[in-house]
Amino acid sequence: MPYLLALDQSGSSVRSIIFSEQGQIVAMVEQELPQLTPLPGWVEQDPMAIWQTQLDTLRKVVMQAHITPDAIHAIGINFPPNSTVVWNHTNGQPIYNAITGQDQRDKQWILDHVYNAYVQEEAGELVFGTLGSWILWQLTGHTEATPLDANVLGMTRPSVLGIPIPVTAVAESSHNILFGQACFSPDIAVLSYGDGNHSVDRLHWHTGQESSLPSWLSSATTPRIEWQASWQNMAALQITAFQTTTLLRAVERKESNPFQEVRVSGIASQNDLLLQMQADLLGISVTRPAVAYPCALGAAYLAGLQSGLYRNTDAISAQWKAEKIFHPTMSQSAAHELMAQWERALHQVLL
Repeated sequence: MPYLLALDQSGSSVRSIIFSEQGQIVAMVEQELPQLTPLPGWVEQDPMAIWQTQLDTLRKVVMQAHITPDAIHAIGINFPPNSTVVWNHTNGQPIYNAITGQDQRDKQWILDHVYNAYVQEEAGELVFGTLGSWILWQLTGHTEATPLDANVLGMTRPSVLGIPIPVTAVAESSHNILFGQACFSPDIAVLSYGDGNHSVDRLHWHTGQESSLPSWLSSATTPRIEWQASWQNMAALQITAFQTTTLLRAVERKESNPFQEVRVSGIASQNDLLLQMQADLLGISVTRPAVAYPCALGAAYLAGLQSGLYRNTDAISAQWKAEKIFHPTMSQSAAHELMAQWERALHQVLL
C-alpha cells in the first residue's frame, strides 16, 4: 500500500504526517518550535532548529506508522507564507535566522545588516528562499545536479530515511489548503478561521487574484485578508460571522461568481454555533472536513498528484469527506436584515 508523507510547518510547530492513499491520517508526530523576538516587531526562527525538528519528526512518524521507508510513494511540503531564509550553499549554513511572515523585514534587511553578506552574495554563494525551499534543500542534498523526472523536485538523501524518496510538491499553506479541502470548483470557497495559535483569520479563494474589497477590510497588494478577533464570547462569534460574510460577498462581486459552499478549517471551525451562524448569514452550506489538517493533506495530495498516485483532481474530490455540514436555517430576508443592521452599526463606528 502506498503512503504519502507531508512535512508541515505551521509557524509555532513542525509536523510530519503519514497519509494513506485515501487521505486518512495513519500517524502524526508534532513538535513545538520556539519563535524568537529579539526586538518588538521582529519574529524569527532558527533555520537549523527548523530542519532538525522536521528531520526528527519525519523519522519518528515512519516508525509510529509501522511502515518501511520504501512504502512512502512521495513527499509533499507545506510551509507558512512570507518566510525568508538566506543561507550559504557552499557550507549549508544560514547567515541569519529565518524571518517569518509576522515580521516586516525581508532578505534585503539581512543583506544590509549581516556582516559579510554582500561579499558572499557577490561571490555567488548565497541562496535566498522560503522555509519550504530551505527544507527541500536540506532533504535533497543541496544543489547537486541529478537527472530527475519532470514531476520530481528532488530525491531525499540516503541519510534522511535510508533510501531516496521523491519530493514532488512544495507549496505555501494558502495553496495547500485549497487542495486539502478539494476546492477544485470556482463555486466552493475555502475559509480558515486561524491556525490554532493566533486569533488571525485568513480568507482564501480559488483564483488567488487580487481583491477589490472595502479599504477598511483589505490591502491593495494581497489576496489575504486578516483581522483580530477573540473567540471567548457570543459577540465575538457574531462579529466573526458578520465579517466573514462581508468578505465573501465582496469576493463574489469581484469574481461575478456566487459561492455554493464554504469549507472551513482552523481552531474556531470546531465551534458549531459559529458555523451555524455562518451558514445562516451566507444562505449556503458550511462544511467542516473530516481531516483536521487540510494544509498538510493538501501537500500530500499535491505530492500524490504530481507523482502519479492520483490520476487527476477528480480522484481527490471523490475521496474527500466532510465531518459535519451546517445548512442554513434562517430565511434569506431575515439574513439580509441582520447584515443590513451590521453594516449600519459598522458605519456608525467608522464615522
